[in-house]
Amino acid sequence: MLHDMRILYGITGEGLGHSSRSKEMILHLQKQGHEVLGICYGLACPVIEKICDTVEVEGVRLKYGKKGLSLMKTVKQNVPFVFSNIKNSVRIDSRIKKFKPDIAITDYEPVTALIAYKFGLPLISIDNQHSLTHTKVSVPRKYYKDYLVAKATTIMNPPKADAYVILSFAKLKPTRKNAFVVAPILRQLILDKKPKKTRNILVYLNQPNDELLQIFSELPEQFIVYGYERNLHAGNVTYKKKGDWFVDDLAECKAVIATSGFSLLSEALYWDKPFFALPLKGQFEQTVNAIFLRDAEFGDYSDEPDKERINRFLENLGTYEKKLKRFKIDPTEAFRVMDKLLKKFIKK
Repeated sequence: MLHDMRILYGITGEGLGHSSRSKEMILHLQKQGHEVLGICYGLACPVIEKICDTVEVEGVRLKYGKKGLSLMKTVKQNVPFVFSNIKNSVRIDSRIKKFKPDIAITDYEPVTALIAYKFGLPLISIDNQHSLTHTKVSVPRKYYKDYLVAKATTIMNPPKADAYVILSFAKLKPTRKNAFVVAPILRQLILDKKPKKTRNILVYLNQPNDELLQIFSELPEQFIVYGYERNLHAGNVTYKKKGDWFVDDLAECKAVIATSGFSLLSEALYWDKPFFALPLKGQFEQTVNAIFLRDAEFGDYSDEPDKERINRFLENLGTYEKKLKRFKIDPTEAFRVMDKLLKKFIKK
């Protein structure tokens, strides 16, 4: 049993993937006898405050335009948050001093790293983004600009850590001694549920895409679509608002067509669901996931999906399923590696 530690755990509030996996890691750390104080913002706060005390900060929020991620809009929106954190630094520092942390862990949350530097704490980074900076990644030329932007952003978040735990479904080789590549963390809800296969194809969209819906209407398939925030049945398409039933639809579908966020893709692959990825433009992380998906023959992807590409994906579901059945995710690997790292730091 490890010596009980007081751990600061930072979670980015952009998207739900970071908070869902951080929840599982925090629960694991608590079971090991550690006390955790969450540092969070945005969508992460309602999730994390249910399992531990939290300090709410302002954090980076991405902004999108018609062509995908907008760097100008993102920068413009986030400048005020920097000044807000400076203004609230006395309140934040007071909570940290009262907690008396031994170590800090950050899942792509920048304020936690600054706190670690300020208070002289060891820092562990855990996310999937650092595969861009701490492993060997092959980048197609047409995505090189997006890659450079994503890499520069990742280098600064955090600028320096004592160890990097990198979540990946690909067998990547780390390029640094303090980097450890591990399998994705899965929600307990996913581990407990038994998947099955119905006729439905699950579709998850970041924003409405009427051109894609037109393609669906011309195919002899049944689609369940999330992303329009309405409950409606029209022809071979059933629209649903976001809710807990999304997991049921994921467990029961025969294939997925969706944006290629790390968490959703991890859960789909764990349940052997063939995946057609729609990577968000300007988000190279999603492009990397989509390329892995195609190269591993677990599915396909397209920046500009058309009827022919989607139909070819559907015709090859059997081939993808055979490949997926040989693919295994160990959802406990990240926990074991984190325990070893904490044991190493407590000795210092």
